[in-house]
Amino acid sequence: MEEKYRNPRDAAEIVARLKECPTLLAVKELISEVFPDLIKNFSRGYSSDYPALIKNWHVLCQAMKTLPKGLVLIEFVPPSVRDPGAQEYSLLRKFLDTMTLCGFVARRELEFRICGKCRLAIPCHTLYQKMKFTNPELVPKEWDIDCAKCEAWDALVDENQNPVLYRVPKEEIEKYIPKPSAEGGP
Repeated sequence: MEEKYRNPRDAAEIVARLKECPTLLAVKELISEVFPDLIKNFSRGYSSDYPALIKNWHVLCQAMKTLPKGLVLIEFVPPSVRDPGAQEYSLLRKFLDTMTLCGFVARRELEFRICGKCRLAIPCHTLYQKMKFTNPELVPKEWDIDCAKCEAWDALVDENQNPVLYRVPKEEIEKYIPKPSAEGGP
């Protein structure tokens, strides 16, 4: 599987094309053209059963000066830039970095499932077990294939009929986001 995600011969030309993409949809289409099997699914966010995942995503987006847009579930995550051979996946990394800068977080498809009711992402049972072992307060008492507090997709809108990206109260998220100092820095 890893072989098909290595840099193609024309990687430099593809990066030039990426820089010319006018929209995120154009970026997604380019990714699908170059790596047709990479993107497996999308979700508009994490289940509210996992507020730590939501918090981490929001903190990352704030650091990138963007808003959370959704999750992209992918077949393969390239090795860390520090790993030997990581340069062979630099084009894939560039695509994923672009998605991250736009507010998306890329996660392995095998580690998450999509709730059948609300379409939010839920860690698979194996990842749930790892999270529970690491910090049991961050996960529900029991794993389930659907969200515990799930609402249908149609109900996930605010008072202005705008889609709601997460169901965790704003105050809960804001307490984890650093406040700017008087000098304008973090």
